[in-house]
Amino acid sequence: MLVAAAVALRRRGRTKSRHAVLGRRGIVTGLLMLLVLLTALAYSPMVQPAEALTLIQPQSITIGDAAWYYWNAAESDTCLIWLGGGIVGQSSFMVNPLEYESYNTVRFIQDLAEYYDVLALEKGSRRTVDTTLNKTVYGEPYPSPDNFIEKIRLWANEQGYAYLYIVGYSVGAMVAAQELILANPNEWTSPNGLIIITTKIAQGTLSRAGSLRASLLLLYGDKIAPEFTASGERFYQNAPEEGWRDGYWYHKEYHVIPDVEHEVWTVRDSGEYDSRATLLTVRFIERSKSLQFERVRANLMEV
Repeated sequence: MLVAAAVALRRRGRTKSRHAVLGRRGIVTGLLMLLVLLTALAYSPMVQPAEALTLIQPQSITIGDAAWYYWNAAESDTCLIWLGGGIVGQSSFMVNPLEYESYNTVRFIQDLAEYYDVLALEKGSRRTVDTTLNKTVYGEPYPSPDNFIEKIRLWANEQGYAYLYIVGYSVGAMVAAQELILANPNEWTSPNGLIIITTKIAQGTLSRAGSLRASLLLLYGDKIAPEFTASGERFYQNAPEEGWRDGYWYHKEYHVIPDVEHEVWTVRDSGEYDSRATLLTVRFIERSKSLQFERVRANLMEV
């Protein structure tokens, strides 16, 4: 499988020192911000060839009852939790491990790992059999008495991360929305964040969107079925208005990216990888963090 090959390649060792990595990140981050201003706002395609992919080595760590890929080469103060595709049951969800994601989806995760530390499911605690593929799958159920998102949140706090963002895609976005809106909204406040990519929000979650306290980003493609973007827009409108809340600045954004469909990082007509979703995601995270210092900046200007 192509994704399995990519995961295997990511295990190759890296020899650069911490100073070299941090120096490179400083240069790349500056260039990225310029690209965001010149490119993301204009939505001009940024398709890159497959050979441009630079694979970053992840570790394998255990949190709760599940094994997770952990990219920490960025040595960032921000950790992203990737929740991808899965299965929707009558009253619960099952998040699939990373090996079930497409090659371009893995590229998107790899791009984010250039700037932030990232977690993605390697092996879940629940064993199921995919009869179509005749394969055993180890996914992670939600909800369950052993809430894996809560365990990751506590783990991230122990690691000293200042910011924690859930990046939910498809079924994973449904799980993330339910956790941060219905289950534990008070545990997720801005400048921590919720990133929703290509999903239809359940009516029960939509009606409670006002309880969201984490900053919010929604990404959709303009080639997806209209009910997806309509759901995202309703969610955005029902979420709280931007501004100061409980001592933190609550920030939200909603974007529809041209020429892409379900995978907002893949050009629909060519199947090629597109980095606009990465640029918008990084811009959102950095904007959410910087807004927390607006009051400090204003006070300094008055001195």
